[in-house]
Amino acid sequence: MKAFLASLLRQVDPTAEIVELTTDPDGLAYTVQLRTQEEPGKPRSLSAGLLAMARNGNLVAIRVVRVLLTAMLLEIRSRQAQDSARLARHERWRPPPKQEMP
Repeated sequence: MKAFLASLLRQVDPTAEIVELTTDPDGLAYTVQLRTQEEPGKPRSLSAGLLAMARNGNLVAIRVVRVLLTAMLLEIRSRQAQDSARLARHERWRPPPKQEMP
């Protein structure tokens, strides 16, 4: 399953990678965690049935998995953009250094 998901992920974003792929204890889902630009995303649960259908060539299931992977990557990029904006805002409003007394 990991090789199949990795091939779909490369189609979506060649720089992204799978950090974690585990089967949930009930066997009904897989927990997937992605990383892009050295930033890991949150682990997300994907239906084992959906992934099996996609692996078996169901075009609709393949499209759905690609959309889910894209959404997971967008979440990571959105968090990176928010962190960058927060840092820039902090830098801009930092008080000037205090002048030394003569």
